[in-house]
Amino acid sequence: MLLFLTNWPSFLMYINRDPMAAQEQRMRRQIEQSQAELLFYRGDASSLFEELQEYIEELRHNFANISLTSDDGAQKLNILGAQVAQLLRQIHRTDKAAKQLLESRKASSSCETSSAENGNGPGIQNLMQAIGHVLEVAVRVYETINRREGLRYKRLEGKDSEAQ
Repeated sequence: MLLFLTNWPSFLMYINRDPMAAQEQRMRRQIEQSQAELLFYRGDASSLFEELQEYIEELRHNFANISLTSDDGAQKLNILGAQVAQLLRQIHRTDKAAKQLLESRKASSSCETSSAENGNGPGIQNLMQAIGHVLEVAVRVYETINRREGLRYKRLEGKDSEAQ
C-alpha cells in the first residue's frame, strides 16, 4: 500500500526523531518567513531579492568548490590505483623469479647432494638445505603479500565503483 504524503499536514510529512531539532527548524522557518514578509510589506523587497541572489551565488560557489574537490579526489584515487597495479605486477614478477630460483636451487641441490655423498662432506648439504628453506620462506612471503595486495586492490576497486 502506497501512501501519498502530499495532502497530509506538514508536521506529518517528515518523521524526525529529535523533536527539539524539529521545533528549532520550524522556528527558523517561521522567522525567515516573517522576516521576508516584513521586508516585503515595508517595501524593501529589492533588498530581499539581492540577499537571495547573494545566497544563490554563494551556493553556486560552494557547489563548484565541492565538485573540484571531488574531481581532485577521483584523480588521486586513479593515480593510487595505477601505483597499486604497478606494485602488484612487480610483486608477481618477483614471485616468479623467486620460484624459478627455488626450482633451480632444488635441481642443483639434488646434483650437489649426490656429489656430497661422493665425498664433498655434510657441510655443503646442510648449507644447500638452509638456502632452500630460506627460498621457500621467501616464496611463501611473496605469495602472501601478493594475495593481500590483490584483495586490497579488489576492495579499492569495489569502493571506487560504489562511489561512482
